Amino acid sequence: MAERSYVDLADVLEHVVAQVPPGPVTIRAEAAEAPTAGSSVLLERLVQNLVENGVRHNVPEHGWVRAGSGTGPDGAVWVRVENTGPVVARYEIPSLFEPFRRLGGDRLAGNPPGAGLGLSIVRAVARAHGGTVDAEPRPGGGLVVTVTLPAAG
Repeated sequence: MAERSYVDLADVLEHVVAQVPPGPVTIRAEAAEAPTAGSSVLLERLVQNLVENGVRHNVPEHGWVRAGSGTGPDGAVWVRVENTGPVVARYEIPSLFEPFRRLGGDRLAGNPPGAGLGLSIVRAVARAHGGTVDAEPRPGGGLVVTVTLPAAG
């Protein structure tokens, strides 16, 4: 990876959420300080992909996305995106991180546009920064995706 610099994921999250055009999905950011070190460009792409996926794979009416960041008790930092959306079976989650894979089929008519690369890019960027990504289904539909990265320093 290229040069590593100080990056506060709270700043990145607020910037990314502010760039999302208004639409039918309500987005709320709860950004708390989350300092890490890495490529600001790649970390912005990671957060952007999480937020875009949360918006794109949502319910047609009254959908929402909650995006947050913070620092855990162990000092590791995290960014989390939770959304309403289709029901996702726990056994389907690993395939969502594979390139060109999307819930409900790879290229079915009616699927939202996209290449199916969003979460695979998130996973690659997280790993390149010494971090992890986990996803959990939300009861009633949608996902909670959490990226954990080492603290700055």
